[in-house]
Amino acid sequence: MNLSTWEFDANFDAARRARLEQTSNYEDVIERIAADMTAVRWCITLGTAAGLEDCRRAEFTFDVCPETYDDFFNGPGGYRAQYLRDAEMGDAANRRLLSRVRERLLSLAGHDHGPHEMYEGDLWQSLEGISAKVWIDENRFPFENPPRDLAVGLWLASARLNIREARWGLHAPRGKTLQIKGAFLDTWGNEVVPRTKIGRRYQIQALGFA
Repeated sequence: MNLSTWEFDANFDAARRARLEQTSNYEDVIERIAADMTAVRWCITLGTAAGLEDCRRAEFTFDVCPETYDDFFNGPGGYRAQYLRDAEMGDAANRRLLSRVRERLLSLAGHDHGPHEMYEGDLWQSLEGISAKVWIDENRFPFENPPRDLAVGLWLASARLNIREARWGLHAPRGKTLQIKGAFLDTWGNEVVPRTKIGRRYQIQALGFA
């Protein structure tokens, strides 16, 4: 078994698998996300972890069509598949998506962003930061008992060691809501990366979830 090959579990829905396997081009997924983006909402959030007490970042939530969501997160040409092939390739894929959707995101977002403020220049800097990222909205993710949908060798090996992030990584959730979380900036506008997120790209590669 090639540990870095995108594989589906034997019990995975055959029709869904066939549809996902037709989309192998990540650039096409990026274009579809940019075109599908609706219901954009955003806020400025304050850091709470140690070292982030005086930091803030921009966070955006938006919807895409369910098929686009599926291809983005669960397909062999999608976001996580880029990290599986190569951690640095995954980070580059993350930056390309952010760069493609950033202006459209801001144009759709409006001005209602909650009680916290951020200067326009810092807002852009937050979205352009090294640690800015795209991910699914985890509010409906079944963390307690995720079904196994994927058979990615690297993640299976970690799941057998009872690493919870690997068990989460083997799930292929359905949904429509994605999130973009900008980089945390301190009061001087410097990017601050939480220690637990410095190796995010390697965690996604090894476990499928971060």
